[in-house]
Amino acid sequence: MIDPFSLQEFKPERSNQRFSCPQNRVSFHNDKAKKIRLSKRFIDSKLHKNFIILSEIMDGYDERKFHREFLLGKGFTFGVVTHFDLIDDSNRPCFYEFTMIPNGDSVVVKRLKG
Repeated sequence: MIDPFSLQEFKPERSNQRFSCPQNRVSFHNDKAKKIRLSKRFIDSKLHKNFIILSEIMDGYDERKFHREFLLGKGFTFGVVTHFDLIDDSNRPCFYEFTMIPNGDSVVVKRLKG
């Protein structure tokens, strides 16, 4: 049998053994997870930054109003969202537990109740 990580031939000790040793199994799956993380990084980093910004400015509040330029100045990226929620008969962009409701040049940010 061929080890998928080291590509070396080995004799399995069990019928379901795929790797020659536990370290190769761990390294194989770590490399696989790393490739997935790297491919998602360009979106996940923006979502994470947005979440940190909203968490800081919404600390202790359930609803607040901010100017779009204020959020942009903080480094907020409006182009990525986690999901949409139906609020007031309209789909609104959400960032994890926060939803954004446009109001002219301003945005009302609400903390969603779970």
